[in-house]
Amino acid sequence: MAGAGKKAADANAEGEKYGRRDDFGAPVDAYLAALPPDQLAIAEVLRALVREVVPDIREEIKWGMPVYTTDKMLCYFTAKAGYVRFGFYARIPFDDPEGKLSGTMPHVKLRSFAEVDRERLTLWIRAAAAA
Repeated sequence: MAGAGKKAADANAEGEKYGRRDDFGAPVDAYLAALPPDQLAIAEVLRALVREVVPDIREEIKWGMPVYTTDKMLCYFTAKAGYVRFGFYARIPFDDPEGKLSGTMPHVKLRSFAEVDRERLTLWIRAAAAA
């Protein structure tokens, strides 16, 4: 038990050391406004799809990126150099015949608007929401 108490104290000290990001809980609009046009086009489709498939979804900035939650964290997207990553918190077997998802927390890298497969993304969002 003494070890567990020390870990909790260390974790608390760590949280105090770094604090909460200034943008935590912020609306997603400012994040989108800062994106270059090619990434903005991808991000807007992802945002619309998530909202369409899960109408009661909440969106806010966490860890510097848009995160979507219901009673659990569902998915996120984040702009990186040269692509937009769209990922899921659910660790379930997604239907992915083309092998586009990677990572232990499944995600796809979308390098262009042409790579946005609305049908496949919709299936993945539904699967994550149902998990």
